[in-house]
Amino acid sequence: MKQTKLIKQMLWLGLLVPGMAFAHPGHSGNVLAGMAHPFTGLDHLMTMLAVGMWTALSVSAKRHWVPAGFIAGLALGALAGIYLPAPGMSAASESMIAASMLAMPLLLAALLRLPLASMGAAAGFVALWHGYAHGVEMPAGAQPLSFMLGMLAASAALLAIGYAVGRLAQSRLRWLGAAMALFSAVWLAV
Repeated sequence: MKQTKLIKQMLWLGLLVPGMAFAHPGHSGNVLAGMAHPFTGLDHLMTMLAVGMWTALSVSAKRHWVPAGFIAGLALGALAGIYLPAPGMSAASESMIAASMLAMPLLLAALLRLPLASMGAAAGFVALWHGYAHGVEMPAGAQPLSFMLGMLAASAALLAIGYAVGRLAQSRLRWLGAAMALFSAVWLAV
């Protein structure tokens, strides 16, 4: 019974977090642009949902550190993309994002349970590349803080939704991960 209540709370959190970003006045276009960005690329969307579902495999009471590691890596990567864009890094970032689009669902399909610190580090490493791409692709004229607030809120929502799906579909995570990996492989090949 308590697990069902937790899952419902995580789903609500996933749906409400982006709405909280609207509560800050003066951020309309920039926050919206940041919120839209994680949803505009299937590669970002697929990876974040997979990380959320992978987190649901952890039996640790401190499993929230996995998505926290992802959000921290995302923020650091975005700051680097905004303020320190480097030649050649965009191509490297896109390659790492494509790799993560396959790797995260495969970890899920393998039902790979790593120590919590390793899961958090892996999530953070993957997120650095996604964050860099978000930062580099920030719309011209957007305010970096507003853009990042929206991007982080939407990403947290996707992670929470992935976690809730993972908790609800525990017995089917292997198949969900395999289907996501297969879909990702086909999408990347096209």
